Amino acid sequence: RTKFPLLVLLEPGKMRDMATSLLHLYRTGKRNWATPHESTATVRTEHAVILLLDAYRKGITHLDFNIGYEGMKDEMENLLLGSPDQKMESACDLWAMAQISNIIGKKEDAKAFQEKSARVFEETWKKEFMNVDASYEVMKNNGLYQGTRWQYRWAAPQFMDEMIAWVGKETLCEQLTYFFDHHLYNQGNEPDIHVPYIFNRLGAPEKTQQIVRSLMTEEMIHKYGGNAEFKTPYFGKAFKNHPVGYSPEMDEDDGTMSAWFVFASMGMYPLIVGEPVYELFSPVFDRIELQMDEAAKVKTVIRTVGRKDMRQQLRRVTWNGMPLSSFRISHAQLAKGGELVFWY
Repeated sequence: RTKFPLLVLLEPGKMRDMATSLLHLYRTGKRNWATPHESTATVRTEHAVILLLDAYRKGITHLDFNIGYEGMKDEMENLLLGSPDQKMESACDLWAMAQISNIIGKKEDAKAFQEKSARVFEETWKKEFMNVDASYEVMKNNGLYQGTRWQYRWAAPQFMDEMIAWVGKETLCEQLTYFFDHHLYNQGNEPDIHVPYIFNRLGAPEKTQQIVRSLMTEEMIHKYGGNAEFKTPYFGKAFKNHPVGYSPEMDEDDGTMSAWFVFASMGMYPLIVGEPVYELFSPVFDRIELQMDEAAKVKTVIRTVGRKDMRQQLRRVTWNGMPLSSFRISHAQLAKGGELVFWY
């Protein structure tokens, strides 16, 4: 969700090599867990199809999907569909596979994967996540892995249009506000770390700005650890400039939270991995330089204008002097280099 999209942004050459290696793993029989012959033996490697799609759609197009296509198809046939979280994750995998199939002209496969993705999501979300009740606050309810129904409710932002159609944008926004107001979000584990940025898609970018600022700079109430609700909620910063830099039980998972922090510091976040767009909000620093492609010497400067206090609301954003129509920017724009200015 964070580390590999960050590598796509900052190290496209290295990410191309990793994506190519991943395609060859699919060709030879990639497993869901790293084997003893790989560098980190306990790392899970599911959902890698989404990483390949993300790299391709963000300009790393020198990828021959045909190399590993049959292996990817085999993975789609054996996706886990037991618990509600597995179904939500598998819906995202199938969504990505449909797009890869379409890219290489496998139209029938694309249609089949897209239909299955939509069906799995609709059946799961309507049954498990649509009608909120008290059980939504319980960790691992109904077989969930390391999370609550509240947290997994937002696990597939690819289907935001469907959620809006079934519940309504205003109601979803109210429910998301309740989620944060009652400390039901868990910064310490992966299932919902993208959720603060959903407000941007629901027409409330000021809420994304406020929540991310709080998570980055303020003491907050944290009710949940990695596998259970804390007996006594932790009150403090999620991220600290200290040798113990993370909140209790925060699951770094080989760079996930570090990359989340980097994106949040820059004022941009890839809400949907596989979609070449970043949500925009207030950066932590007043000036940031991104070396996008060392070989091509492409550089992007991010800076703020008129900010006197971290709590100031962001009014607008410009790219190379031109106003953006929303708090969103495409990867293609950033990859060309330029200046992203946040105005207060």
